[in-house]
Amino acid sequence: MKVSVDVGYGFTKAVSERGVISFPSVISPAVNFAADEFGKMFDYKVKIRNCSLNVEKFVGEAAEQSQGAARFSTREKPAELHDILLLTAVYLCTEGEKLSLAVGLPLAYYKAQKEDLKSRLKVLATWVSVNNGPERHIRFEDVSVFPQGVGAVAALDDLPDKGLVGLIDIGTYTTDYFLLNIRNRLPYPVPEACSSIEGGVQLIMNALAQEYHRQTGSPLPGRMQQTVLEKTRQGETVTFWNRQINLTKAYKLAIKDAVEAISSQVQSAFGDRLSMLDRTYLIGGGSILMFEELKERYPNVEMLPDPVFANARGYLKLIGQ
Repeated sequence: MKVSVDVGYGFTKAVSERGVISFPSVISPAVNFAADEFGKMFDYKVKIRNCSLNVEKFVGEAAEQSQGAARFSTREKPAELHDILLLTAVYLCTEGEKLSLAVGLPLAYYKAQKEDLKSRLKVLATWVSVNNGPERHIRFEDVSVFPQGVGAVAALDDLPDKGLVGLIDIGTYTTDYFLLNIRNRLPYPVPEACSSIEGGVQLIMNALAQEYHRQTGSPLPGRMQQTVLEKTRQGETVTFWNRQINLTKAYKLAIKDAVEAISSQVQSAFGDRLSMLDRTYLIGGGSILMFEELKERYPNVEMLPDPVFANARGYLKLIGQ
């Protein structure tokens, strides 16, 4: 069975013939809790066991509110965090032991990190159980590592026959961008106009955290940033000691500032070819938040359906699903 996993700084996404799964890229120590008394099991309680490791963790939403929550905070994704997220996603999206895996890395880090990541995952072999389900042995017969954005290009089904196309992939901490010269419906990248920016949805979260601190005098806990972002995006207020904090104005300004920060670098890379784009594709979770602003800055803007899974779907296509 083939499976594609996009372990992002904000969310982990996976795709296989069984379907798709997405959860926050967060883990924490598991604690005993009578979840069934509340009518459901927390997603997800994960047990991982091999000759040198025996751990039990909460993963995703179950981990997000924990004081001990761990998430990516640097460009290097620590193996002990990355691999637990990946194994959880693989368990949920596959069955059986004979697995072919496809993963991705931000374009700017691809050359430096590709071989190390591939070598580590090829020898990864462990027993995994999620939510007290049957324990399964997970190992990978084949591992393919692709640059982020390349997956999305592979997933495109409606490329023009010819012309210039831009692709912008806005994640939590990074934004990848590509300028593609299309000939006979085949994409040829323009090398000097394909790279990564250290900036994405986190720019908006940081702005909300600053405004929250200004209004309350207290820092916004990191584990609450995603919740506050979602509530504010929906037009809701945030409770602080019997007060309702309205962050809507700061949110709208943060969107504009984030788009400006990202677009100034992307547009500089595209240069005078920007005005000649036949299509600009947007993918990634950030494109959902910033779409209205972005469509005013690029020609012929189109957000791909289900943009969060675009890379993962493309990786799967590249390995022959």
